Amino acid sequence: ILPQIPIGRLGEPEEIAPRLRAGEFDLALLFEFEGVGEHLATGLRRFELFDDPLHLALPADHPLAAREHPPRLEDLREESWVQTSAASPCARHVVRSCIAAGFEPRVSFESDDYLTVQGLVAAGVGVALIPQTALSTVRDDLVVRPLAPQSPVRKVFAATPRAAAATAAVATMLDVLRRQEPERL
Repeated sequence: ILPQIPIGRLGEPEEIAPRLRAGEFDLALLFEFEGVGEHLATGLRRFELFDDPLHLALPADHPLAAREHPPRLEDLREESWVQTSAASPCARHVVRSCIAAGFEPRVSFESDDYLTVQGLVAAGVGVALIPQTALSTVRDDLVVRPLAPQSPVRKVFAATPRAAAATAAVATMLDVLRRQEPERL
């Protein structure tokens, strides 16, 4: 009987990268934030794919939703926040970004499901920063805005174990990933 090798696995980059290095997977889709220095790709072959900006999600009736100029992170210091679980790289980056803007976010709710985050924001529970790739579907009662002067960005890349020989399947999957628009992933 041949062992079953998983085709894919959803998880945080810090969980998946070591498993990729250990040979559990042939290929992984990972992300990391600029300037954080987490260096997930150490010991891996890295294939840059795209930048994935985080955009501000607001309830449709929020005063900043209709404002002519994009809001700045500093404009959100009095807001409650909805974010992914506190241990996630996205949540940690949101907190770092807010602290750099001069405040610590008041988190009112956590969910690792971005559709749930959208629903909570639309209900007025708080505002959120959501990666562009998680916005392929946006609720009608939600407004998504970039931040000024620039939205935080995460780098999305594919990775393979450095020591592993590239298989035809990995090469084909890398070609597919390179051809995709970020919002289609």
